[in-house]
Amino acid sequence: MVGDLDVVTVPEAVYDPQRLAAVRATGLLDTGPEDNFDRLTRLAAMLLDAPIALVTLVDDRRSFWKSAVGTIPAQVASERETPVEHSFCQHVVGSRDAVFIDDAELDPRTSANPLVQSLDVKAWAGFPVCSPAGDVLGSFCVVDHRPRRWSERDMEVMRTLSHSASGAIAVTLAAAGHPPALVRRAGGSVEEAGRHGTLLGILPRVRLHDVELLLAAGLDAAVARFSDGPPDDDIALLVLRVRDNAVPWEQG
Repeated sequence: MVGDLDVVTVPEAVYDPQRLAAVRATGLLDTGPEDNFDRLTRLAAMLLDAPIALVTLVDDRRSFWKSAVGTIPAQVASERETPVEHSFCQHVVGSRDAVFIDDAELDPRTSANPLVQSLDVKAWAGFPVCSPAGDVLGSFCVVDHRPRRWSERDMEVMRTLSHSASGAIAVTLAAAGHPPALVRRAGGSVEEAGRHGTLLGILPRVRLHDVELLLAAGLDAAVARFSDGPPDDDIALLVLRVRDNAVPWEQG
């Protein structure tokens, strides 16, 4: 583990029995990396120019890294988890909302956290990753090695990709044969839950690796890919929003 455990107050929501049952029900704890999640974190790192991007699941003792890309020390990367007391993601679980930390050394929530030094976390942003029933399972988060003021564009990118990570979990549950009541979104259907998996290739029209290639070729090409009609899925909207905010995309 990273560092010695300090006396900290973890939000009560982290230990909620219903939430913990939902985390276990995903079947993703202690599993290896999967392209469905790694593609999302790679895309987050590219679009946000962030050195680290993660998808985490938070249980009652640790924040498990289902996906982790970037400049992570080898020992931590091999463990793929941090104690819940040190997890920045606990704040997302506790608030059930996005959390933005512009300067981790100054923010009272994180200034004493050992990850500020061991992982060189100087800025952090995380959005909830949720079960289809709405339980916060963990977070989709990015790290910067310098203080950073998170922009509206950053927030929109994170929101879109976190929804897609939640959709990937919904599809995983459905594929594992969980009953519809477990995989159904609030007020929606199993099919609608699957629709959030568009970024993962669940629907054929847009596949995430296509978008990665298009963005590498240039933003104009990415926009042109959707010229055949109004985009109706998350990744198309994300590309167009990047364009509309006049944010240039340059490879490397």
